[in-house]
Amino acid sequence: MSNSSLVNYTLISPNCNKPRKDSIKKITIHHMAGNITVETCGSIFAKESREASSNYGVDSKGRVGMYVEESNRSWCSSSPENDHQAITIEVANDGGEPNWHVSDKAIEKLIELCIDICKRNKIEKINFTGDKKGNLTMHKWFGATGCPGPYLSSKFPYIASEINKGLVGGSGSGSSSGSGSSGGGTGGSGSSSAGSGKGSSSSSGATAETSNKVTAYTVVKGDTLSEIAKKYKTTVSKLVELNGIKDANVIVVGQKLKISKGTETSQSNSSSSVQKPQASTKPPVSTAKTYGKGDKLVLSNDSLYVSATAKSATKKLSGTYYIYDATVKSGRIRITNTKSNVGKTPAGTYVTGWVNKSEV
Repeated sequence: MSNSSLVNYTLISPNCNKPRKDSIKKITIHHMAGNITVETCGSIFAKESREASSNYGVDSKGRVGMYVEESNRSWCSSSPENDHQAITIEVANDGGEPNWHVSDKAIEKLIELCIDICKRNKIEKINFTGDKKGNLTMHKWFGATGCPGPYLSSKFPYIASEINKGLVGGSGSGSSSGSGSSGGGTGGSGSSSAGSGKGSSSSSGATAETSNKVTAYTVVKGDTLSEIAKKYKTTVSKLVELNGIKDANVIVVGQKLKISKGTETSQSNSSSSVQKPQASTKPPVSTAKTYGKGDKLVLSNDSLYVSATAKSATKKLSGTYYIYDATVKSGRIRITNTKSNVGKTPAGTYVTGWVNKSEV
């Protein structure tokens, strides 16, 4: 079993199992919760007392470190079963909470590294299903953590798509059948937004081309099936049926969608995302409800945002969550997925995201 030739720095950690008990079938992406170099990350994992490691790390300059050889299992995902099957990768953050931004160079190198891993380990396609069923997974699905953070989590559909393009030389979608929405949790139908590429903007905008039978629509950053359905006066179920979509929560930038004849066609010249109805671009005014730190919330298909000021929701969320710190910004509050995470720092590791206070 070989290791990646993309590695710039190596410091092998004692925190691993030799050899791994299963063949490599998955990739699990984490974030470092800090702007850490591959050398510093290696020094952290070199301490036995840390009881943690990863196979690789990618820093904000796009440099790659190796800490556990691929033949061995890293201690990274709070799940021995997952780690015995996965190559684990820690990615540095060039921005702090609440978004935990990741640099373009880091994402580019992460994709390149993942393509290399897949090719050498004969993983023919990355299937991002938005849950544990796929072979591109997130740390937060296996433990009480917010890792890999809101920004990197939102990039998973795009990352999967770009990996598949590199594997087949085409335009893979990076999605397959499976429940849930990108970034974990229980998503509402057609709620997850389309992933975007390397933080760059596009001037082409959303386009729709009309033929005698159908309208062809090209997905752009920020799109969801529910918004597209509303725009063209159709339904999510019709779009799913017409396009053979297996998971209504996962669409990717550049994906072509067929829309039934007779619907309204249009063209948007937005530089980075589809135009949203005014009601969805401004956080609602806070209501008279009051919440305290640690209070339990039961969400039902509520919008989740990566920050207090983000214009577009990353997905819809249902289930039991807790108020992280009761701080209200722009009409939104932070939530976490377990009571024990309330108020813990760094927030980027433990905060699930922001919700509109008026909706809960």
